[in-house]
Amino acid sequence: MSAPVQDPWLESEPELNARLLRPMLRFYEKRWGRPALEAFAARQGTTLEVLEDQDRWFSSERFKAFNRAMVVETGDSEIIYKAGRAFVEPGIIGVEGYLIRALLTPRAVYEQAAVITARYSRVTDWKFDVQSENRATVTFRPTSRDKDDYHFCRNRIGTLEAVPLAFGLPQAHVEHPECLHQGGEKCVYILHWTNLSRWVRPVLGLAVLSLVVGGGAVISGASFGLPLAFAGGLLGAIATIGAFSATRRIAVQSAEIGDGRVEHLQTLLEENKRRVEQLLLLQSVNEAVGRHLEEDPLIDAVLDTLARASTWERAMIMMVDPDAGILAGTRARGFDAAGTERLARLRISLNPDGDDARLFGHIVRDGAPVLIQDVEEYARKLKPENAALLRDLGSTSLVAVPVEAQGEKLALVVVDRVGASVALDTKDRDQLRSVAAALGKALSNARLFGRVRRELAKNQKFTHFLPPPVVAEIQGNPEAALQLGGKRASMAVMFCDIAGFTPLTASCAPEEVVRGLNAWFAIADPAIEACGGIVDKRMGDGILVVFLDEEQDGRTGRHPVERAAAAAVAMSQSLDAAGAAIAQVAPAFANMKVRWAVHHGEVIAGNLGSHSRMEYTVIGDAVNTAARLEEITPADCAWFTGEAVRSVPGGLTSAVFEKETTLRGREGSTEVWSIPLDAAATATGTWRAADLATSATAAVLTSMELPPLNDEL
Repeated sequence: MSAPVQDPWLESEPELNARLLRPMLRFYEKRWGRPALEAFAARQGTTLEVLEDQDRWFSSERFKAFNRAMVVETGDSEIIYKAGRAFVEPGIIGVEGYLIRALLTPRAVYEQAAVITARYSRVTDWKFDVQSENRATVTFRPTSRDKDDYHFCRNRIGTLEAVPLAFGLPQAHVEHPECLHQGGEKCVYILHWTNLSRWVRPVLGLAVLSLVVGGGAVISGASFGLPLAFAGGLLGAIATIGAFSATRRIAVQSAEIGDGRVEHLQTLLEENKRRVEQLLLLQSVNEAVGRHLEEDPLIDAVLDTLARASTWERAMIMMVDPDAGILAGTRARGFDAAGTERLARLRISLNPDGDDARLFGHIVRDGAPVLIQDVEEYARKLKPENAALLRDLGSTSLVAVPVEAQGEKLALVVVDRVGASVALDTKDRDQLRSVAAALGKALSNARLFGRVRRELAKNQKFTHFLPPPVVAEIQGNPEAALQLGGKRASMAVMFCDIAGFTPLTASCAPEEVVRGLNAWFAIADPAIEACGGIVDKRMGDGILVVFLDEEQDGRTGRHPVERAAAAAVAMSQSLDAAGAAIAQVAPAFANMKVRWAVHHGEVIAGNLGSHSRMEYTVIGDAVNTAARLEEITPADCAWFTGEAVRSVPGGLTSAVFEKETTLRGREGSTEVWSIPLDAAATATGTWRAADLATSATAAVLTSMELPPLNDEL
């Protein structure tokens, strides 16, 4: 059978030899049969011919996918561990199991494992440190974390436990104090096992060899074959008796291992206690960050939580300043006043030179947590000023973990112990790593909220458009401010612009046009603001202004159409009063005439555009109607639609009917009304808001320091 053309196993990187896969295949075949194994291989996109070819090499990703698929197929999360335990079973280990039993010891097998794995793996490093005949420490480290996973780890434990079973001994007791997949830098396994008596192994080995050689001689008809075979049998019997005589000693060693299991259980209980403490601390940190949307209170809350709810004596958070390339703005808990002040002034480069790289900057730069269990030893490698800082702080051990979110380096969180306290360990490092992950997400959200709030500050019309409850809702969920969409709202819409602007500016220098427009806006904006209007946008010389209904903006003033009329009167009077001042900076604009058009109706107010560029604005028929009315409004006139006039309870005072007309793009006729803009109209007291607007505008014009026309902009 030939392999599939697009076989992913054949196309993978050569990292692990197929021989390492054989025990898994035999285990599956023994449990579910050869046809099931062939079907399983097919579901992995390959064939048994490929998987059983011991000259082939596959990637670690293929091995990991194989393990995950077996877990899914069997529904047993521990199936990979069980396969490791079963590698010495008949039908899986093969005839070499008998040779192992006759010629080797568990210690020799463990020692040879490093050689075997080095031969069949190009991405892992095993180190076997044998302390005695029944104790060893195994250290496993892949070339990178992505070359290994939790299932590999469990398989290793099962295999290490099973080695003594090949000798008829109790399984090995395996402790796992550090795990690559639980925050460690490597996997460490501590092994304890029992042994056969020293004289049993050579006698048993000699017996096996005698039986093999003697049996062959008998078959071939040699005269010495039968005696030699008989001697082998006798030696085997002696070895068997010796093995039984070792039973008591093995039982004693097994009892010792039983005691080790009790110790192991105590270790597990202690680890479980630490995990509960870790979860409680993490819960406290999450509760603290959940109460704050702003960065400074957030950091203070986390520090307070670490000081109150953790076993760490002191803690500090150092902020990353990416523009300056430094760590700065350090805040701390547990230090004395002098230490806290010194840390607050500290500036540490994120790209240090020489020995300085071993302080804190490289931890942020490399993005990896660091556990320092002997600060004094660490300080000897630093520059004198850095060593002095650590000694002055009095730390004896510390953990430093970078704080990141979405690939951005945000801060560094550090905890330590002082004096004769027990040194921090890998569990503290893993616990602080969880805290740093929660802090990273919270800081990222706080900065997003800050950016949204700054955008809102730049664009005040956003908060004016929305009722207070909606503004409060956005403050609680700032991401909502950046979503496309809108809501219906009823309001007065006013368009105003300079009549004849194009011919007016045809003969002006660009500088004079800019000055004239600035003078016009300096008059219009205060009047609009004083009358409760919102400048939605500027379009050249034109301004789109909206006046919200009282229930929309929470004001207690006049109807929005009345306020629009007041703003038009205020602008007209201010233009007359400011003519001389405008003539000094933009002579062509000294006698400019403006027209105002107002309509009242329902619009959609919200974010328009795209996610990369959006603007909060208003759209709808009311906006279009006001724009079309402005097109036909004469200079120095304020025209209102009939809908606008009738929207005011009791009607708009001083409004005069002008005519009915058909606006461009609108079906049916539209009533057109006007209001007087002269001083006599305001003397009646109808336009009290206009008086305020006029005073405000006059004050602005008085304070304006406009440069002479011939100065550069």
